[in-house]
Amino acid sequence: MRSGTNVSPVAVSDMGIRKNYRNLTAVERDHFVNALLQVKANGIIDHFATIHEMHFFMGIHVSSHFLPWHREMILRFERELQEFHPDVTIPYWNSTVNTSPSDPLWDNSFLGQFDSAWGLARALGSDTLPTPQEVHTTLRVGTYDPFWRDLEGDIHNPPHRWVEGVMGDVASPGDPVFYLHHAWIDLLWSQWQLAHHGAPFMASGAGVGLNDPMMEWPDRTPADVLDHHPLGYSYDIEYPIVHFVTAQNISGTFPCTTYVDHPLTNANPNAILFVTHNWNPLGMPSDQGQFNNHPIGVWYAQGRQQWGIFNEDEAAMTEGVAFNVSVYANLLGP
Repeated sequence: MRSGTNVSPVAVSDMGIRKNYRNLTAVERDHFVNALLQVKANGIIDHFATIHEMHFFMGIHVSSHFLPWHREMILRFERELQEFHPDVTIPYWNSTVNTSPSDPLWDNSFLGQFDSAWGLARALGSDTLPTPQEVHTTLRVGTYDPFWRDLEGDIHNPPHRWVEGVMGDVASPGDPVFYLHHAWIDLLWSQWQLAHHGAPFMASGAGVGLNDPMMEWPDRTPADVLDHHPLGYSYDIEYPIVHFVTAQNISGTFPCTTYVDHPLTNANPNAILFVTHNWNPLGMPSDQGQFNNHPIGVWYAQGRQQWGIFNEDEAAMTEGVAFNVSVYANLLGP
């Protein structure tokens, strides 16, 4: 796929999972590195760096198009990598946790090998990286503007300066760590979208609205990329759970509440849960499925160190009903 090619939705069965780079298997790491070598050899790396440089001061930064434009860009780059191996996805670098120049990210078996070979002139440690608390504060901002401004200025910009060299310049996609960094920024945007479901896209000015064309790809708008799942990828922190209501997990004090007992959510008040009704998870005959026909909410029970799902109308939970629970794990961890 070349930069002018349209990006089409992908079937759920074909969805790739972008992982923390630390969680890549040796095979996954090698496939990713080999794909990078291929796209460097055929000029794709330099082509994307040129696109970024050409549009740098034309609304892809310091505007409401910052996040959707880069989501589109790294998706297109990812699909170029998949031309060489279909299972390759872009891993992400959590720069609030992996903060050392001696982290495995920079090993010669991984991204370290490209520094001298590609003339990247990195100077790791040239600035201060963002902190977990800064990320937490940014994710709590309730509206798209100023969320994107804080994310770009406080979380996105420092790692570019920390790596320096090509990464600190307008042609930063010439350094492959650009893509791991922007996968992390994209992940944070997806986290914010889940935490503030329904918060509208807000244009920062003329020509950078929800339905305005994006630079380089005029057939694409932010509206096309607001939900990353139809684009064909998810992140490894998006964990689906089917929670069944039993007598044991219904609260004795608040019978309208059922508690989720899962290692991803237990003792994790910073987890983000997105819960929907599941009428028939076991595939029983259609007249035997159960449905919780009540509006629901979630809350964290500090005393139990567990998340609860409750009926907002205070109706008692019924044994046998089920809920789909998508869990976004605590971003402040490794």
